[in-house]
Parts: sequence; structure tokens; C-alpha cells
Amino acid sequence: MITGKLYNYLKWLAQVVLPALATLYFTVGGIWDLPSVSEVVRTIVAVDLFLGVLLGISQINYNKQIAAGAMNVQETTTGHKFTLELDGDPNELLDKKEARFRVVKGGV
Repeated sequence: MITGKLYNYLKWLAQVVLPALATLYFTVGGIWDLPSVSEVVRTIVAVDLFLGVLLGISQINYNKQIAAGAMNVQETTTGHKFTLELDGDPNELLDKKEARFRVVKGGV
């Protein structure tokens, strides 16, 4: 699984750099009659697609490690009442590395 700084770098590479590079070479190659424009652009796009698939698989595996739910916030006469509502069985938290909760105002 790819995580952290490497994941962020590869994501930036796949979403920004490689598409921009392919567009640049395609455009400039047509203007200046650079060699093998079609082959170079298709190669960049193929590498970008491969990288995107790897990052997508990594993201799916990472998300499996995260528990989710809602933090319900109710206003009361003495302040606020907070309650947590898990999307699954609380025992599943034992196998997770992280928990994320949506904030639902006026919930419960």
C-alpha cells in the first residue's frame, strides 16, 4: 500500500504533471514537428493510467482501515450534547487504524 508523502507525490504526478506533459508535447510537437508525437503522448498516457490504477487500489485498501460514523451535536439548555454513531459494529474499531466522523448538527 502506498501512503504518506509518496502517495501525495504520485497522486500529484498522475493528476497534474503527466497530463500536462502529454498536452504540452502534443501541442508543441504539432507546432514544431517534433518526432513521434503520437507515440510519446500515448506512452505518457499509458504510464499515467497505470499509475492512476495503482493509486486507486492503494486508496481502496487504505479506506478499508478507516471506521466511519457521525458525531451528532444537539443544542440543549445547558450547552451542547455530543453523541457518536458508528456506521458499523463497534467491535470493528479494534481492527481499524483510524476513525472519521461527520458532524451532524441537530442530529440524533
